[in-house]
Amino acid sequence: MLRLEDFMEIQQLHHEGWSVTEIARHLSIVHKPLRELTQATDQARHVMAEVGRESRFQTWTWLGILVLLGVFLGAFGCYYFVQSDIAQINQRLDVIQQQISARPAIGKEEYRHHRR
Repeated sequence: MLRLEDFMEIQQLHHEGWSVTEIARHLSIVHKPLRELTQATDQARHVMAEVGRESRFQTWTWLGILVLLGVFLGAFGCYYFVQSDIAQINQRLDVIQQQISARPAIGKEEYRHHRR
């Protein structure tokens, strides 16, 4: 079976312009170039498919972790800001209640005087 390192070396030699036969002879992996190279290519595709499956699994794992982290942070943020808003509303209501209770009650004479 072809290892990932061998596949990477084959790919590099191909990019350098080596022919299929030269690559096969250089790596001593084939004796009958076409049949053996087909097998080597299939093995390389199998290795790359394994690498792709593993990287997809890692990508989905990280994506799941990020989604859970986002949900957690979003829920915590909502809770924090709602609590903060409720505290501010309660504080304003306390101030209004203090202002109402601090006003003296006006009598009928003062009410008529303010009404004019």
